[in-house]
Amino acid sequence: MVIQDILALLPELIIFVGAMILLMLTVFVKQGVLRAVTITTIAILLVALIATIFAEPSKIPLLYNQIVNDSFARLSKLIVLSVSVLLAISNHDFLKKDGVDAPEYSVLILLSILGMMVMVSATSFLSLFMGLELQSLSLYVMTAIRRDDTKCSEAGVKYFLLGSLATGIMLYGMTFIYGTVGNIGFGEIKVFLKTIDSVPMAFYLGMGLVIAGTVFKISAVPFHMWAPDVYEGAPTTIVSFFASVPKVAAFCMITRLLVEPMLGAYTHWRYMIAVLAVITMIVGVFGALNQHNIKRLLAYSSIMNMGYALLGLLSGDAYGIEASLIYIAVYAVSVLAFFICLLLVSRRGHQIQNITDLSGLFRLYPQVAAAMVFLLFSFAGVPPLSGFLGKLYVFKAVLHADMIGVAMIGVCASVLAAAYYLYVIKVIVIDELKPGSLRFVGGGEKTETGALFVTGLIIGGLTWFFVKPEFFLKSILTASQGLFLQ
Repeated sequence: MVIQDILALLPELIIFVGAMILLMLTVFVKQGVLRAVTITTIAILLVALIATIFAEPSKIPLLYNQIVNDSFARLSKLIVLSVSVLLAISNHDFLKKDGVDAPEYSVLILLSILGMMVMVSATSFLSLFMGLELQSLSLYVMTAIRRDDTKCSEAGVKYFLLGSLATGIMLYGMTFIYGTVGNIGFGEIKVFLKTIDSVPMAFYLGMGLVIAGTVFKISAVPFHMWAPDVYEGAPTTIVSFFASVPKVAAFCMITRLLVEPMLGAYTHWRYMIAVLAVITMIVGVFGALNQHNIKRLLAYSSIMNMGYALLGLLSGDAYGIEASLIYIAVYAVSVLAFFICLLLVSRRGHQIQNITDLSGLFRLYPQVAAAMVFLLFSFAGVPPLSGFLGKLYVFKAVLHADMIGVAMIGVCASVLAAAYYLYVIKVIVIDELKPGSLRFVGGGEKTETGALFVTGLIIGGLTWFFVKPEFFLKSILTASQGLFLQ
């Protein structure tokens, strides 16, 4: 049994052992270790990704019914590790320039990814909480990694305080559920909801508190306040990680939480999720309309997009979950590519803070500007780009749930959001160069191979998704259906 558990958990063990080795390396070897650490981190993530690809999914619970390596967990880990590999390859070129040249950064990345892998595989509140806290504590430290930067430290404190509040709310909700059911295992909660005639109100109160605490991780309203400050204050390399990988993991965690233990309460939580999604979309789109800082705009854009991702869960079936997973995966790689483009421009001597700092970018760096325009159109949901397909799938799921009003609000929010995306495109393509803002710096491509490769790979993959969506849809649907199997 122990050997079977070890083989099933091989990707997690690879990440854990790799993180411990790097931690020892950073302690005992102080000088000239950054390059070796970052390259080793990429290798560790690649090996874990390969191990996940070849891992055989199973519904058999592991580690005394704490986690499971089913098809949904496997797909979630594949997405998390794939995006992490892309991020590690691209950010390798920018760590020193962005002031994130501490070897501990890579260790924190690996530990947070380990937490995410536990989160998406959890089958009890105990393992879910352990994975969530391992991820969260790593992210808190990463946010404030530049200790001499006031904004960075302020963002870290705000993130920590709000994260602690959300954790407390979630734990309080778990106590209500435990008091009602007498167990914290997802399977036992599912059986309880099936067998009891009248569910106590305390269970619904606990369920509401748990959902409220977990949606903090995807910056859904009302726990969205940390996102703009963290996006603005933290280094761009770290924000590119925050905006992509943790969002995917947190969303997969929420999906498992709603489907496995709480599917019996679907008629109740669907309305809570609908309200959260609508308010999140509205706050995100109107918050973004007033922003001048490019990273704060992307933060509010992220809030709005998490509202769209929640829409797919309203149908309560595998097809709705499939739509949400498609949307969150497309958004994660798209926003990662956009941040890489910002880093490419910043690395060439241009500090990009405000949207107007991008004026005339198309005249200096047409390739980078073209990639940014492509991604912005995709964010806006302009057909025939991948962002349009993602929104099409989630709206289809909402209509399947007979929530036409929610779908209409989502469409209106999408139309309003196009205004600020088009404004950024106009600044990049049409506006004239501002004196003293951007200037051409040649030869950067030689030291940006990883970032340019990842950007091209993502744009190529997004294009392939629109041309051949069935290649992705089949595996995602299979994983989504796995959640509903006994």
